[in-house]
Amino acid sequence: MNRKWMPDADFGTWTPLTEVAGLFLKWTQDQERPKTGSLLQLITKNGITQLIAAE
Repeated sequence: MNRKWMPDADFGTWTPLTEVAGLFLKWTQDQERPKTGSLLQLITKNGITQLIAAE
């Protein structure tokens, strides 16, 4: 419904839920798990999502 009610939104900046779910799955399997207590940002531009450690 969000896309329906926001036809002019830049969907290329929306982080896909599949991207977030994939990260969580990898982390539960000890793959590329971030350091405990770290703060991370998911930044999506032009449909490409980057995982960046917040400073």
